[in-house]
Amino acid sequence: YYCANNNNNSTNIFTAANAKSSSSSSRSSSSSSVRELLSTLTIFIFGYTCHQNIFGVVNELQRPTQRRVDLAVMISIGSACLLYAVVAAAGVASFGDRTQGDLLDNFSASSSLITVVRVVVAVLVVCSYPLQSHPARTCVLSLLDAAQRRRRQRRRRLS
Repeated sequence: YYCANNNNNSTNIFTAANAKSSSSSSRSSSSSSVRELLSTLTIFIFGYTCHQNIFGVVNELQRPTQRRVDLAVMISIGSACLLYAVVAAAGVASFGDRTQGDLLDNFSASSSLITVVRVVVAVLVVCSYPLQSHPARTCVLSLLDAAQRRRRQRRRRLS
């Protein structure tokens, strides 16, 4: 449920980022549009990672019934929502009406602590790629295995 809503929100954010960059003639540099694209890409990565990793979650559960899967999903979504709400409330409490969409943009760019936080976020984004590629790899390997089994069965029938 969360991922579907997240994908809809990320589509809206992506559309808003494109409209903002196309309507602003003073920010027509390619570096700002690349930055907007990369910041929006992280939202898409998060949303789609959730979908394809559900199979691994189900396989890890003991006795994976629908109720247990739903409970695992609700606990993970609930904890993520709680964390996001705490960070959002802290941002609004600190900056009020001046709170920007990217909370880190509210802080000074020259702050070494904020630079470290930005690096940590970048590492987090880079480390999310294995979460995308591992299920894809598993799927491709299972398809190749199935194709190989079919070839063996055909060879046995022909012999």
